[in-house]
This record gives sequence, structure tokens and C-alpha cells, in this order.
Amino acid sequence: MTEDMHGPKLMTDKKGYELSHYIMAERCLQVEYSSIMRDLRDSPTSETLIYILEGGFKGFHNYTDEQMIEAYKEAEDTWYQLYEDELLHWEVYQEDPIMLEKNYSKKKIGGVHSDAFKL
Repeated sequence: MTEDMHGPKLMTDKKGYELSHYIMAERCLQVEYSSIMRDLRDSPTSETLIYILEGGFKGFHNYTDEQMIEAYKEAEDTWYQLYEDELLHWEVYQEDPIMLEKNYSKKKIGGVHSDAFKL
């Protein structure tokens, strides 16, 4: 595995992208935020947010490498579905390998959609 400005690549995801701790944390943040927004759209409370606040969530960027890999594996399918459906709430991190490929090829393969912001 290679290394970038955010540290070594820790794993290769299901689509063949080599991911660093930082990239996996950013993707997990997008999945958690999406879950919170979906909860709030559908009900007056968010179980995800309550869980995070009750447990004193330390943040994905503070996870050990092993914790990050485990958390990312749980979120990976959801992240790719949100990406492909253009339902991410903000742009994918510019150093994410999927963005580097997108910028290189100049073809649109997913991203942010205005419907992602609706409650």
C-alpha cells in the first residue's frame, strides 16, 4: 500500500480504491450525518444522534486504525449507495481517490444532489 499526505493506505475497498484512515473517517462522517438527517426527516428524534451523544463519541478521526477499518467496512455499502444516488450532504473530500479519478477522467459518476439537504 502507498502513503499520501494523510498517512498510509490502510485498506483497499470493494471497488479497488486504496484508503487512508483520513479518507475512511471522512466517508464514515458522511454516512453518520446522512443517518441523522434521515432520522430527523422521518421522526422528531434521531437514534443515531442520541447514541453518539450518550456515548461521548470520540470521533472517527480519533479511532485506532483497527477501529477505523471496522467502522468503514460497516459503512462502505451505504457510502457508495449515497454517492451513486447523489445523496451525500457535502462534496466528497478532494483527496478521496474516487474524486481524484473523477477529476482525472472528467466524467460524472456521482456526488452531491440538492435533495440530500431536504429534511
